[in-house]
Amino acid sequence: MFLTRWAFPSLCRRPRWISATAAMAFASQGGAVPSMRPSWPQAGPPAKRARIAPSGGTTATGEVRFADPAAAQLALDLSGSMIGDHAVEVELDSGSRDSTRITVRGLPLGYDWRDLKDFFAQCGTVKFADCVSSGGLSPSSGSTAEV
Repeated sequence: MFLTRWAFPSLCRRPRWISATAAMAFASQGGAVPSMRPSWPQAGPPAKRARIAPSGGTTATGEVRFADPAAAQLALDLSGSMIGDHAVEVELDSGSRDSTRITVRGLPLGYDWRDLKDFFAQCGTVKFADCVSSGGLSPSSGSTAEV
C-alpha cells in the first residue's frame, strides 16, 4: 500500500469536495470514489451573438428646402413614391421655422443630392438638397449644396 501511494498518488487521493466519511461509504459499498469533476451537463459551444443592423442600415435620408411653403406642402403628396426600388416617406421637418423644409426617408444608399433636387423640382423651386447615409456620412463627396 505504501508503494502504491508513493508511485501513484493521484489514484489514492480523494477529491477535496468529498468528505472522508463519504469516501469510506463509497468504499464500503464496493464502489469507487467519484471522479474529481461532477458530471454536469455540457452547454456546448458558446452561442454567437445575433448581428443587429443599424436602424435604416440600407437606406439614406434626405433633406430638401423649397423657396415657398406651398411647394413643401405639394412635396408631402409624394410620400409613398418609388425612387429606384425604394418607397420613400416625405414629411415636413418640425424644425423648420418657415415650413419650407422636408425630410425624405427611405432613399437608396448612394443617392445623389442632384437627383433628389431633380425629383422634387416638380413641386416647386428647390433651394437646398442633401442626402445623408444612415451612418451620418454623406454618400457622395459633394452632397450638400445650395441650389
